[in-house]
Amino acid sequence: MPVGSHPPQIVLGASLMAGDDDVRRFLVRRALKAVQARASALSRSAPIDLLPLVSAYLLLFAPDWQPTAVDPAKLYDVHARLLKAKPKRLDDDVGMLALEVIGSLGNRASTLHTVVNGWGNRVALLASGDLSVAFTAIARAAGHAAGPAPSGPERATWINRNAEARDLAVFSVSDAYAEVRSKLGI
Repeated sequence: MPVGSHPPQIVLGASLMAGDDDVRRFLVRRALKAVQARASALSRSAPIDLLPLVSAYLLLFAPDWQPTAVDPAKLYDVHARLLKAKPKRLDDDVGMLALEVIGSLGNRASTLHTVVNGWGNRVALLASGDLSVAFTAIARAAGHAAGPAPSGPERATWINRNAEARDLAVFSVSDAYAEVRSKLGI
């Protein structure tokens, strides 16, 4: 699990240390991509918590903005905690950039978890080359120690219901994946 970028930190749970080496390597690579992108909080937040988190963060830089469809108690709780870490001085254009992000993001804040982890998943898949390991790692990261069903309709159902697994399955048969693997000499 990615913890932070300054200093770079990840946490490995006891179950991961005792588990499969390939799954552990996959999850470490995925976590390192989130740390590198400075998106640790986004990658480990539940989708339901992302709207208050992202709204509170953007509210720091665009204080006149009024977020909608956000639980006000959660919003102001997170905002108060983030306010303590806000730098005293910011570039003049930060507020305008925050408003641009607000306009571009719209109501898709709850997908940021999947996007950040999806990027890490793709990098880790390129490194491992094993989609089965990737599925097991995604399941383990979500708290499912048994992993996905080994085969058959149950496995297909799990992939269809899991956005990260579905994205990785589609990516694994794409021209982009084949091209990158070819460039890497894999």
